[in-house]
Amino acid sequence: MVNNFTYIKQRIKYVADLKKITYSELYKIIEMTDGSFKTNAIHRPVNSNAIVNLYTKYPDIDLHWLITGRQKSEKTEEEFVIEKHIDYKEKYISAMEKISSLQDEKDKLNKEIISLIKSNGNLKNNDKLIYDKPELAK
Repeated sequence: MVNNFTYIKQRIKYVADLKKITYSELYKIIEMTDGSFKTNAIHRPVNSNAIVNLYTKYPDIDLHWLITGRQKSEKTEEEFVIEKHIDYKEKYISAMEKISSLQDEKDKLNKEIISLIKSNGNLKNNDKLIYDKPELAK
């Protein structure tokens, strides 16, 4: 049900069009009169019995769409903002974890390099190396 109608009564009439029934038949099913669907009355809400009667007759209709005018998969702007915020937060946390893991790997490799240089006899105790973390040269 992709068509969006502002008022629930417009959506109810659209169900009649989809089901290829007359509006008179529709009004009998939902136990309402045609006067409830004309002029300014179209803007007024329907009672829950009308919705129940329609859904009882046609259980394949999307109640969420019928009541809200939106399909379940549609999201409000606020829902998108919240979802994006959560998505960015999760991406930030994931990136920070990767950075931490890479930093640990870098420290491990620097220690291994220093160990190899020392074991090779090319580094004396008085030599100074510049590293991101000087404590690694110990």
